[in-house]
Amino acid sequence: MTPGPVARGRDAVELAPFLVRHDALLQPRAAILGHAYGAGAHDVFLLTRAALFDRWPQFGAAPEDVRSLELTLLLVRTARSVGGHATPGSHRPRPALPPPPRAVLAARSLEPTWRHPDPWRLLAVRAARPLRALAHLDPLARDLAVLRWLDVPVGEAAPELGLSAPDLDRRLGAAMAQWEAVTAAAGEAAP
Repeated sequence: MTPGPVARGRDAVELAPFLVRHDALLQPRAAILGHAYGAGAHDVFLLTRAALFDRWPQFGAAPEDVRSLELTLLLVRTARSVGGHATPGSHRPRPALPPPPRAVLAARSLEPTWRHPDPWRLLAVRAARPLRALAHLDPLARDLAVLRWLDVPVGEAAPELGLSAPDLDRRLGAAMAQWEAVTAAAGEAAP
């Protein structure tokens, strides 16, 4: 998708509350995905916001659930890209398109008081405990685990990973078995 113009006027008025409303979702997930992909949480947060800001005219009129899904997928793509995992060899997930500088500046203007989420609160979440184990998964298993953790529907996960629906079904069982084995080992190794 070609980056569109920065949202202005009414679009910007509608976008600001949407972003503020979703900060509670965006900040902790940016931190969790930063752990998963080896990316800085603030970079993931800011570049995701900037990409959304830049693309707002294309899907600003979509229903809230569609915008939330798009935001989640942008977050995953940005974390992959910032962490250097944009094109693993076993599959080709959709890459993040870097937002233009003007969109980054606009997004930054909406978050002047960024506060990193409390890491102990994040690590207390049951699903987030084995974050360090994600680095030990193969790229496809890691991406599937992340998308499952984020509750991305299977219909959206398959094209996001560059897989057909039958391929996704075939690979999902093996990926989840790998995830369970690695996270169980991480749990046993924890102090």
